Amino acid sequence: MKEKLIKFKLYSEEYLNREAINHNFVLKVMYGCSYPFSYFFYKLNLSPNLLTWLSIISCALACYGLLVKSVEIFILFWLLSILFDFCDGTVARMTKNERKSLLRFDHYSDICKFSSVILFIAINYDNTIYWILSFTCSFMYLFYTVLDHDVVLQVFNNFDKNKNEKNEKPKLRDNFKFIKFITNNESLFNLVKLLMPFFIINGHTLLIFLFMPLSINFAYFALVYLIMLTFIGINLRLGVLSSSLKK
Repeated sequence: MKEKLIKFKLYSEEYLNREAINHNFVLKVMYGCSYPFSYFFYKLNLSPNLLTWLSIISCALACYGLLVKSVEIFILFWLLSILFDFCDGTVARMTKNERKSLLRFDHYSDICKFSSVILFIAINYDNTIYWILSFTCSFMYLFYTVLDHDVVLQVFNNFDKNKNEKNEKPKLRDNFKFIKFITNNESLFNLVKLLMPFFIINGHTLLIFLFMPLSINFAYFALVYLIMLTFIGINLRLGVLSSSLKK
């Protein structure tokens, strides 16, 4: 079967992560800005995994910038890391080379980048309060990712077999009563949709790290903000898991 020829467009939602951008206008803008680069990498025949590795390498160089106290190096390579991070999934969909195994390389790399940047900003400031906040934030984020994985498994395990036979993808609202309530109320749903980017952790959250080396006061604020987000996420997922019966 002949491979579909993809024509250049400045912006197209065809190969973007639609599930992510549907309810997150910040992600939609970031995916839109990265789309021309994704097309360029696609034409160069760069694999999604190579782009993930380039994101990891860029993150390492950004951390080096923090180590030598060069904000310019950090900002340059952290922006590149974010760019490659947004492009790898788009290129995977363009080339129909999406993940087929359970190994979530892109997801694991995000965890490493998140924790590494927090650590190296702490080294940069070498401040006791920041060290405490950074450790707390890293611990809660890792705990959050473990719980999130368990919740996703629970969603798939509880997915109705009849729907599965129709090849429909399970949705979180099928398992969470409060999400059902929100989605059934149009006005409330539109408000939540507008505010959602500020209360969830996703690719757009990486932008906050750009400004943390510029001011220790902003770094304090950012860490407290991230701790708050992970605290909310942890409690929501603990509630779901505690109310779910073990099979």
